[in-house]
Amino acid sequence: MAVVAFTFASCNNDDGANPTPRTVTYDVNGYEASGITGKIKFTEVVNADSVSVLLTLNGQDINQYVHFPVVINKGTALEEGEELFPLGTFDGGKGSLQKAVNISYDDLVKLNGGVTIYSGSADKDVVAHAEIGVNKTFSAFSMKTVDGVVNGQFRVYKRDTGSYLVIKVDSIGNSCQGMDHPVYALNNNEQDTTLQINPVADQDLISTTELPNHRYEDLTTYGGVLNVYCSESNTLSVISKGKFVKQNSNQ
Repeated sequence: MAVVAFTFASCNNDDGANPTPRTVTYDVNGYEASGITGKIKFTEVVNADSVSVLLTLNGQDINQYVHFPVVINKGTALEEGEELFPLGTFDGGKGSLQKAVNISYDDLVKLNGGVTIYSGSADKDVVAHAEIGVNKTFSAFSMKTVDGVVNGQFRVYKRDTGSYLVIKVDSIGNSCQGMDHPVYALNNNEQDTTLQINPVADQDLISTTELPNHRYEDLTTYGGVLNVYCSESNTLSVISKGKFVKQNSNQ
């Protein structure tokens, strides 16, 4: 009888145990020359389909960064897709931003999403990114004009079946507007490869390409370049070039 009573009491205690909330933290990387870095931490709210978000940023004169909108967007952060969850505005004087979001922890870690931090100006320039969910493993590479001026970025993301490539160009010049811009992958000898990249769309200056047959580890150590040209009829004019030399990564 004593053994039975003890077992029954033990089961009751186990049923009342509080599970430990799960957490995941992603790096925040500055876009272009902003110099902003930081962390964004998601903590499971137990017994609720929601998470608590804590964003902390660092950088020179970070106290001057006020009213910076922060959102979770659909797709990679570089694509700046549809807004899924607004996180409010970051105020450098407070040092951090905390927010509750109505998404389960399990859905969050599987989300094809990113976090975008904009400047407080009317044109909403991007100052920093965080890749989250399935986009957590990536490598970033600078895009530059032929004169060496930074003109965007491209990122390679790890997928279960291979890689996902996103190119973002900041500007193309007036003479190249109104048409999509082909992208060619060249090896170190400046010869075309078999890597087929979708053109940079003229509307948003973004290119996205699924590369299921190209391993992430191989593509991120590829020795060549990506050239973005003015148009199919004008491949002598390179509007942006990216070399596979890592700017930053989260692996």
